[in-house]
Amino acid sequence: MLKDSQFAKDVLMADKLLADGKKSLDNIKKHIEHENKQLAVQEAIKYEIISEKIVNNARIMPITSGIPYIEEDINKNIVDCNNIEIKYLNNNTWFYSKIPSLLPKKEKGNPSYIRATYQIALKKYFLENPKIRLESNSVIIFKHNYDKKRPEREYRDHDNIELNSIVDLVALYVLIDDTPLRLRHYYCSYISDSDNTEIFIVPNNDFISWLKLTNTATNI
Repeated sequence: MLKDSQFAKDVLMADKLLADGKKSLDNIKKHIEHENKQLAVQEAIKYEIISEKIVNNARIMPITSGIPYIEEDINKNIVDCNNIEIKYLNNNTWFYSKIPSLLPKKEKGNPSYIRATYQIALKKYFLENPKIRLESNSVIIFKHNYDKKRPEREYRDHDNIELNSIVDLVALYVLIDDTPLRLRHYYCSYISDSDNTEIFIVPNNDFISWLKLTNTATNI
């Protein structure tokens, strides 16, 4: 019966998670009202964790309904709502993608939601476009852009940011080989109009050209 199904259980779980989220949000408002920033931020972290669970529950719920092929609709919604940009530049010799968020810290953030979303976006892109693998020895560039409207934002050390999961995914779709002798890494941070992470793969010989272009232009 429908009321005893996993689908129904997921709906009840959604009720509980939404109630928990509402309670946490009310606590944040209370701490803001009392000018207690430390407690407000601590509660905001709790709210973020609850929100992650809400998103996961929302993605699973339609699947447990048992409707065939509904996962394809979910994947499309994930890509459409996250605005991940993927394309080739410079006559298809450079690969580019843009994730509309900063990557999480190692050990403190959970990269699984970014990995899953990015993987779906890559899969969709290469189903609709030719898969061009970059054969030259290359540099993968992570350009971390921090929102200038948030000057209090902590600028994190590059070695404290979760990167491996993204490198593995890009290599799977774009590269012939991602061994250290074939793929160099470069990390940089900039002030921008929004929080986002830009990822480039360029041939070694083009790296200086990329660097000059980045330092003389607002957008690439």
